[in-house]
Amino acid sequence: MGTIETAISELTRTSQDMAPAIEALGRATTSPTPGEGQTVQQMQAWSLRAARAFKEPAERVSEIGERMFNTTKELDVDMQRLRRIAVELSSVSPDFAASYNTMINQLAGIDVVSAQLDELLVKMKPAEYLSVALRKSLRPARRGLTRITDSLHLIETWQPIEVAISE
Repeated sequence: MGTIETAISELTRTSQDMAPAIEALGRATTSPTPGEGQTVQQMQAWSLRAARAFKEPAERVSEIGERMFNTTKELDVDMQRLRRIAVELSSVSPDFAASYNTMINQLAGIDVVSAQLDELLVKMKPAEYLSVALRKSLRPARRGLTRITDSLHLIETWQPIEVAISE
């Protein structure tokens, strides 16, 4: 339980770090996107400026996403073990199983976050197609966001157990 609590605390810290990192990525370029009538040189200049602006925030998102995935992967082993114990003890100690279920139920709603991150990944595609420089600078952000969604999908596999109610 101590290992689980430590890992959950780490996931909480990592999640709190992620929101400002994603916001920084969104604010990275303040110059407006090029519109119609731009010359090739103007488009290239804009994409190079944007690529430089995205580089650091994208790397931060990547680092946080990797940290979250590694923590989640390690936590998954303990959560699966805890679930097996809770299932085995459910007939003897329904309170233990109920505590496990309470912990799992607190994770409800992460599917919404996962959907939002998937949407963000889709919205990044046009910029990535615009230029090689942008694609290269955004690649770490894509990797980090994908690691976060992988983490959330793994967490979604942690299911409550059926608790037999004895009379």
